[in-house]
Amino acid sequence: MMMMMMMMMMMMMMMMMMMMMMMMMMMMMMMMMMMMMMMMMMMMMMMMMMMMMMMMMMMMMMMMMMMMMMMMMMMMMMMMMMMMMMMMMMMMMMMMMMMMMMMMMMMMMMMMMMMMMMMMMMMMMMMMMMMMMMMMMMMMMMMMMMMMMMMMMMMMMMMMMMMMMMMMMMMMMMMMMMMMMMIKKRKE
Repeated sequence: MMMMMMMMMMMMMMMMMMMMMMMMMMMMMMMMMMMMMMMMMMMMMMMMMMMMMMMMMMMMMMMMMMMMMMMMMMMMMMMMMMMMMMMMMMMMMMMMMMMMMMMMMMMMMMMMMMMMMMMMMMMMMMMMMMMMMMMMMMMMMMMMMMMMMMMMMMMMMMMMMMMMMMMMMMMMMMMMMMMMMMIKKRKE
């Protein structure tokens, strides 16, 4: 009986031990699992964080890009506007210049007309001026020609006169000679 009891006790002890061991093991396992889980969670969190960060960065970048684009667009627009303005200014200037030129032309034409005393219509063309110039030149030429002719005539006249004079002189001389001769003859 004692023996039996002992045996039983032993058995019980053994069982207990076993159980304890098992429990311990289980606990360990559980702990391990927990740790693992924790680790996993941590990792996940980290990953999430990283992702978030990345996203944020991306967003920031996008925003920056957009801003840059906008700025560029604005700059372009400004430039375009400036260019347009410049063009307009240039056009205006050109117009002004043209007007001035026209005015000058008009003035010149008037002057020419006054000088020439011609009754013609006033137009803004260079042709008119040219024509007037030509006319002036022609007149001048004509005048010159006339003058030349006159001079020539005068010269001719002079020459004729001279000739006549000479002839007269000669005649006179001849007459004188004749007279002399006659007197001589008479004297004889």
